[in-house]
Amino acid sequence: MRWIDHLNLRTLSYAAIALVCGLSIFMLVDLRGLGMLPLSFSEPFSSANLQGRNVIWARLWEAFIHADAWQMIIGMGLAADSFATTYYAFTGHLVGARAHNSYLYLILCTGVLGFGLFAAFVIEVLRHVSRLIGHDDEESVRLGLLTGLFLLIFPWFSLTTEIVIRPQLMVLLFFFAGVAVQRSLLITSVDKKR
Repeated sequence: MRWIDHLNLRTLSYAAIALVCGLSIFMLVDLRGLGMLPLSFSEPFSSANLQGRNVIWARLWEAFIHADAWQMIIGMGLAADSFATTYYAFTGHLVGARAHNSYLYLILCTGVLGFGLFAAFVIEVLRHVSRLIGHDDEESVRLGLLTGLFLLIFPWFSLTTEIVIRPQLMVLLFFFAGVAVQRSLLITSVDKKR
């Protein structure tokens, strides 16, 4: 029987309970009393929930739409998000604000070409991760699950921050992606020799 078939249900249950309790405690915090924007459950994409990010995102998308064809293909440069929010700001509060969204950052700064290359990288790593998870070796399965976890966290964090330019957040993803791809290629070459 494979290692993954022996997952401890008690441990998974404790982890799920801890997650639910942690989220419940967070929901009880009075954000307005702390001087922050409160959460709005009736409007999930409101300014309160996104803390003004929707205004920044609208400016970034507007900058991309108004770019010439060449800039849409290769991008406007790595500081284009700050420039776009300054140029299109309705208020002085947006001066120099970052993208707060990896997807918009990639498409504005690196264009459709850079966005496509990064998407191809993620898809290729996912292909190798799925090969590792399906392998009989316990170490390969663990590596695949860990790398897969980072690949699941990445799209979630990318919605509200430009995680792709933050080395403290991306170093683990790139490290485990590199190790996973290397191990997957090694397994493939060993399997071909058999």
